[in-house]
Parts: sequence; C-alpha cells; structure tokens
Amino acid sequence: MKKPIIIATVAAAGLAAVALAGVGLPTAAHGDAGISRTITVNGTGTVKVTPDRAGFSFGVDSRADTARSASAENAQAMQRLIAALKEAGIADDNIQTDQVSVWPSTDADGKVTGYTATGSVSVETSVQRAGAIVDVASGAGATNVSGPNLTVGDTDAYEAQALHRALADAKRKASAVADAAGGSVGAVVKVVEGGGGEPFPMAFDSARAQAKTPVEPGTVDTTAALTVTFALQ
Repeated sequence: MKKPIIIATVAAAGLAAVALAGVGLPTAAHGDAGISRTITVNGTGTVKVTPDRAGFSFGVDSRADTARSASAENAQAMQRLIAALKEAGIADDNIQTDQVSVWPSTDADGKVTGYTATGSVSVETSVQRAGAIVDVASGAGATNVSGPNLTVGDTDAYEAQALHRALADAKRKASAVADAAGGSVGAVVKVVEGGGGEPFPMAFDSARAQAKTPVEPGTVDTTAALTVTFALQ
C-alpha cells in the first residue's frame, strides 16, 4: 500500500534560534570567498491541507476450544471481511495483512480454557468513502476497528509552498537581526532543510458504528523547517 509522504514540524523547543556569526572576521566564513560576516536563522513555513486519504485497521477475534479451530474460524472470518472490502471497491493494492496470531486463554489457576485467534488488515480509501467502508467492515464481521489515519495523497505542491514560506520566515528574522546590528541582509550563503515524523492515527471505537459512520477530514499541517545562512552587509 502506497504511503504518502508527509513533512512534519521540526522546530526547536525555544522557537527560532538566531545566531550572528563571524561578525568582523577578516577572512571568509563557511568557506565562501569574500563573505566575512553572516547571519544564521531558523525559518518555518506551514500550509494547511484538507486530507484526501483515510487509513484503517480492521480485525476479527475468533474463540474456540483448540488453537486449530480458532485459527480456522478466524481464517474464514477474515476471508469474508476481505471479500466484502473488495466488493465495496477497495483495490488489492490498498489491502494489506497486519497481523495473524493465536494465543491461549487461562483461568485463575492457569488452566487453558480455550484459544483466541486474531487477524487484521490495513485498508486505505478516500476520505469521501471512509465512513461507508467502516460500515462495510463492521457489517462483514470486523470486531476491531482503528483509525482513521488521515493523510494527503499528493504532497509535492504543498511541500513547495511550505518551503517558500520557511525561506520567507528565515529572511524576515535575518532582516530583524541585521537591522539590530546596523547592517542589511545579503545573499543566501547556505540552506539546510529539516526533517520530521509522522502524525499519530486517531482512535476509532467500533461500538459506535451503529448508524452511518461520519468521517470529517478537517485539516492537517504540511510544515517545512529550514536553517538559512545569509551574508551580512
């Protein structure tokens, strides 16, 4: 299943760290000939985007007296669930097995009283169809439902916007520092891009899937972080 790329916030705990480096040095800073004074600042840029993809995990628990029976029952239940999802229009590429497990149940004395088998699949669909797919999975026997993990399928354009805003933010901060130092901002000497992590999925309680399940996309932030060094004139 294709995983969308997401740029997440990488900001320092103390917000923009601003450094005035190399002021008054007779030789070039950072190896750039002719540049003796520089300013280094952090800039961030954020673009709010409406998610268009939703990810869920659907699973089934099966209980029986033996591990073999529990496993066989769970396999049949998962086959029905997967068939229902495919019949609802979920492509093979957007269905992926998450887990297959079997474990014993015991009483207070430690005696085995039966076995539980669990299977689950990850499913990706459009936000518009997310509620309907949850209803299909619940109707097909899913006893465990988690999600949605709301993401943006194509982030390239938003990523570029966020980078432009981050550079503009860095230049604004550098201008303030240069003004305080009695100078002005010159050309960009060096740019370092920050990295990030992925957002956590939101929990979903399958017990609430009685009526038509609503899924509201809201917005997610696409954020870029840059560390930029400018010449100080």
